[in-house]
Amino acid sequence: MKTSFYSSEELKLKTNVIDFSKKKLLILGGIFLHKKLVKAAHDLGCSTIVIDNIPNSPAKLISDQSFDINVTEIDKIVELCKRENVSGVITGYIDFCQRYYQEICE
Repeated sequence: MKTSFYSSEELKLKTNVIDFSKKKLLILGGIFLHKKLVKAAHDLGCSTIVIDNIPNSPAKLISDQSFDINVTEIDKIVELCKRENVSGVITGYIDFCQRYYQEICE
Protein backbone atom coordinates (compact mmCIF):
# COMPACT_ATOMS: atom_id res chain seq x y z
CA MET A 1 0.00 0.00 0.00
CA LYS A 2 1.46 3.34 -1.06
CA THR A 3 1.45 6.23 1.40
CA SER A 4 0.87 9.85 0.46
CA PHE A 5 4.57 10.62 0.92
CA TYR A 6 6.87 10.70 -2.08
CA SER A 7 10.11 8.74 -2.22
CA SER A 8 13.35 10.65 -2.71
CA GLU A 9 13.39 9.68 -6.38
CA GLU A 10 9.80 10.84 -6.90
CA LEU A 11 10.61 14.16 -5.23
CA LYS A 12 13.57 14.66 -7.52
CA LEU A 13 11.40 14.01 -10.58
CA LYS A 14 8.64 16.35 -9.41
CA THR A 15 11.01 19.15 -8.42
CA ASN A 16 13.60 18.95 -11.18
CA VAL A 17 12.71 22.45 -12.41
CA ILE A 18 14.09 24.07 -9.26
CA ASP A 19 17.70 23.76 -8.15
CA PHE A 20 17.31 23.33 -4.40
CA SER A 21 21.03 22.75 -3.91
CA LYS A 22 21.54 26.51 -3.58
CA LYS A 23 18.68 26.91 -1.08
CA LYS A 24 19.01 27.15 2.68
CA LEU A 25 16.06 26.35 4.95
CA LEU A 26 15.74 27.53 8.55
CA ILE A 27 13.71 25.18 10.74
CA LEU A 28 12.24 26.53 13.97
CA GLY A 29 12.41 23.86 16.65
CA GLY A 30 14.56 20.78 17.00
CA ILE A 31 12.36 18.09 18.51
CA PHE A 32 12.41 14.55 17.16
CA LEU A 33 9.54 15.23 14.73
CA HIS A 34 11.46 18.12 13.16
CA LYS A 35 13.95 15.53 11.90
CA LYS A 36 11.35 14.78 9.20
CA LEU A 37 11.63 18.36 7.96
CA VAL A 38 15.43 18.18 7.92
CA LYS A 39 15.39 14.87 6.04
CA ALA A 40 12.83 16.14 3.49
CA ALA A 41 14.92 19.27 2.88
CA HIS A 42 18.04 17.16 2.44
CA ASP A 43 16.19 14.88 0.01
CA LEU A 44 15.49 17.98 -2.10
CA GLY A 45 19.11 19.06 -1.85
CA CYS A 46 18.55 22.00 0.52
CA SER A 47 20.95 22.78 3.32
CA THR A 48 19.34 23.18 6.73
CA ILE A 49 19.69 25.29 9.84
CA VAL A 50 17.84 24.26 12.98
CA ILE A 51 17.32 26.63 15.87
CA ASP A 52 15.91 26.17 19.33
CA ASN A 53 17.12 26.73 22.86
CA ILE A 54 17.94 23.08 23.61
CA PRO A 55 21.55 22.09 22.90
CA ASN A 56 21.85 18.86 20.90
CA SER A 57 18.14 18.52 20.19
CA PRO A 58 17.44 15.64 17.77
CA ALA A 59 16.94 17.70 14.59
CA LYS A 60 20.09 19.71 15.30
CA LEU A 61 22.12 16.53 15.26
CA ILE A 62 21.31 15.85 11.59
CA SER A 63 21.12 19.43 10.27
CA ASP A 64 23.89 21.16 8.38
CA GLN A 65 24.03 23.98 10.92
CA SER A 66 22.36 24.66 14.25
CA PHE A 67 22.15 27.51 16.71
CA ASP A 68 21.02 27.71 20.33
CA ILE A 69 18.52 30.52 19.88
CA ASN A 70 15.09 30.58 21.50
CA VAL A 71 12.32 30.78 18.87
CA THR A 72 10.94 33.81 20.71
CA GLU A 73 14.07 35.87 19.88
CA ILE A 74 12.73 37.28 16.61
CA ASP A 75 15.44 39.91 16.06
CA LYS A 76 18.26 37.37 16.48
CA ILE A 77 16.56 34.94 14.10
CA VAL A 78 15.94 37.60 11.44
CA GLU A 79 19.59 38.69 11.69
CA LEU A 80 20.70 35.06 11.37
CA CYS A 81 18.51 34.63 8.28
CA LYS A 82 20.10 37.68 6.66
CA ARG A 83 23.65 36.69 7.61
CA GLU A 84 23.24 33.09 6.41
CA ASN A 85 21.25 33.97 3.26
CA VAL A 86 18.31 31.81 4.29
CA SER A 87 15.90 31.08 1.43
CA GLY A 88 12.94 30.00 3.57
CA VAL A 89 11.68 29.38 7.09
CA ILE A 90 9.47 26.53 8.23
CA THR A 91 8.16 24.97 11.40
CA GLY A 92 5.73 22.26 12.26
CA TYR A 93 4.39 20.01 14.99
CA ILE A 94 4.60 22.65 17.75
CA ASP A 95 1.83 25.24 17.93
CA PHE A 96 3.99 27.41 20.18
CA CYS A 97 6.32 28.22 17.26
CA GLN A 98 3.58 29.33 14.87
CA ARG A 99 3.23 32.89 16.18
CA TYR A 100 6.99 33.49 16.01
CA TYR A 101 7.18 31.84 12.58
CA GLN A 102 4.66 34.37 11.29
CA GLU A 103 6.60 37.31 12.76
CA ILE A 104 9.88 36.10 11.25
CA CYS A 105 8.31 35.71 7.80
CA GLU A 106 6.83 39.20 7.88
